Amino acid sequence: MTLLQAEVTNAITLKAATEMSEILSVWVDYVSQKCEAVSVNAPVSAVSARLGCQIIEFAGLTGEYAACLEGRSTANYCI
Repeated sequence: MTLLQAEVTNAITLKAATEMSEILSVWVDYVSQKCEAVSVNAPVSAVSARLGCQIIEFAGLTGEYAACLEGRSTANYCI
């Protein structure tokens, strides 16, 4: 994920990189709250549920970085 994030940051404009950074700062809080809620209501181990949620979210973010680099993303910072 960090490799693709660096590639995206290098490929986009400074304005877009700033926008992406702002989005990511909000995203981190969102993922934290979402995964905590998932773990509280999990029928399995809360720790496992939280980690699974985080893995899914980071995989999705990695996919978004790849889509941005490949020209498939519709995110404003990628256009």
